[in-house]
Amino acid sequence: MILVDTSVWIKFLKRDEKVFIIMREKLENKEILAAECIFGELLQGAKNKREQRIITSFWEHLPAKYLL
Repeated sequence: MILVDTSVWIKFLKRDEKVFIIMREKLENKEILAAECIFGELLQGAKNKREQRIITSFWEHLPAKYLL
């Protein structure tokens, strides 16, 4: 499993071509682990409800790790 940093998620969500291709492959192969603190950061930066829904959808469908 790979824990992806906030900055990489941002590039993926903005469809940065290099990052998007790699992340899509890792997501399809279920190799990405979601961390509560990273998704919290992503949600803080969401500009509207649509972006919140997209981020929340990833959170709900990925294996999660709750960091203390």
